[in-house]
Amino acid sequence: MKVLSQGIRTWTVARAVSLRRANPNVRCWRNSQFESRIYHSSKKNYSSKSSKDVKQVVRKGQGLGPISWTSLALAGITGAGLVYYFVTEKEKKQAAAVQRNTKAIGKPKLGGQWTLVDHTGRPVTDATLREKGEFALLYFGFTYCPDICPAELIKMKKIVEKLDHIEDVGPVVLPVFISVDPKRDGVAQVSHYIKDFHPRMVGLTGTPDQVASACRAFRVYHSVADQDEEDEDDYLVDHSIVMYLIGPDGVFLDFYTQLTEVDEAVERIRKVIKEVREETAN
Repeated sequence: MKVLSQGIRTWTVARAVSLRRANPNVRCWRNSQFESRIYHSSKKNYSSKSSKDVKQVVRKGQGLGPISWTSLALAGITGAGLVYYFVTEKEKKQAAAVQRNTKAIGKPKLGGQWTLVDHTGRPVTDATLREKGEFALLYFGFTYCPDICPAELIKMKKIVEKLDHIEDVGPVVLPVFISVDPKRDGVAQVSHYIKDFHPRMVGLTGTPDQVASACRAFRVYHSVADQDEEDEDDYLVDHSIVMYLIGPDGVFLDFYTQLTEVDEAVERIRKVIKEVREETAN
């Protein structure tokens, strides 16, 4: 039996070689379970008995099998799209969960007494904003910020502009920029910076102690980062990326993170303003 088996195997290999020379399209696979070989060509199918009927269609002009560069590229694009979708949905669900938890637990104790200087050089306190009788949308950042702060202030501008044109809201929300970089953000620097955004925007800065006090009132994190050893004025500032909505009475009402879209913020602010007005009327 052993001699017969070796003879059959020798004949099979010889047959495969002859088929390969006669037709370059011949393919060969090895079945590890039965030690048999299955051969396919574009015209004929030579196969020995096995546990599975392996079928491979070789089409002229295509790749060496069912997988081609085009199919791999499509699979890669589809996979990337799915990853982006699931990551985006996860972020939205996390933001929604934070908002639900905030509403369920209650409003965080934010705000308090603080004193700063506006972009015209006049002292401004928390009481000053209350005297105006307006809602205020606060954002803490710094004028030398390369990307995030400008993007968030542009978003703030869009939010306020949309609220200005809503009939039951009107121009009652004051956009406020508060610097967390008192060393470089003087009055002149802040005044020049806010001109690129909303015309009603108020820019605030102050001494290091004044800025630190305002940041503590709203629990804003800020820290110098990536400082150049050769130039002490060349650095970035890590800080919280949040907008705070303050009522006419100076009470904190709501907050909006970097993930909050413009339309979502507009709708939430509109509802808050409506609720405050209804409570005041009663």
